[in-house]
Amino acid sequence: MIFYGKITLNGSTAPAGTKVQAIVDGCIAQEASTDAQGVYVLQLSEAVPGQYMSKNIGFRIAGVNTNVSVPYEGFGGGTRNFTVTKTS
Repeated sequence: MIFYGKITLNGSTAPAGTKVQAIVDGCIAQEASTDAQGVYVLQLSEAVPGQYMSKNIGFRIAGVNTNVSVPYEGFGGGTRNFTVTKTS
């Protein structure tokens, strides 16, 4: 599955290098970083065929859980734009 989109962090375009993580079963399954325009591309693939089937994928941005999850389908993905607020 490939997810891509734009990240807004604390009301502004996320800076380059902001971490975007796919979370499965509470663990980081894959990680990507934003570019200078706040855009990320995250490709989630299974190391072992079937390991993510029937599981949900959560997303964490700059250490903040988004409370968004989607079922793993083995294909697809699509646009997922996120707006998060990170407190110090």
